[in-house]
Amino acid sequence: MHKRDAPSKKIQLTALVLIIAATTTIFGCRENTTPTAPASTPASASVSASASASADASAAAAATASTPLARDKEKAMNALIALPELKAWLQQIEKNSGGKVHGALVEYDPTLRDINGKRYFQFSFVENASDATRHWESFLVAESGDQILVEDAATNKPLTLEQWRRAKHPLDRKSAN
Repeated sequence: MHKRDAPSKKIQLTALVLIIAATTTIFGCRENTTPTAPASTPASASVSASASASADASAAAAATASTPLARDKEKAMNALIALPELKAWLQQIEKNSGGKVHGALVEYDPTLRDINGKRYFQFSFVENASDATRHWESFLVAESGDQILVEDAATNKPLTLEQWRRAKHPLDRKSAN
């Protein structure tokens, strides 16, 4: 068995800063005109409600528009958080850790990735513990339209959500490994 060297403090600090930035973007510090959930609502419930409302609004607007809607980074993150797999993973991580470990989205490359002429935001879903960050999955979210792809680490090719669900059964997943 080969033992991996621990990442340097600089890498750990950089990862932590990225996670905090992504978490802040997802869970708060946003200016919006839509009403927010009451203060007594747990953060995960308000994120789910916000993501669902955002997804519903995006879907309604897309149905009435003839051209695909452009999304910004926040809307792309909301689209990911609205996926049933990510909602389940967030709950699983919180439950298994007693609330000590959290799931987060991290933008792993701020440059939009071009695939067949379409531009995608690049995010990873990670498990953020106090001692380490564990990668679960990497996603590509279309800047326009509603397409979400999942990067297949084995083939280094993007999968559609349908292909990923059939091949990987993500709702059955219980940990980062």
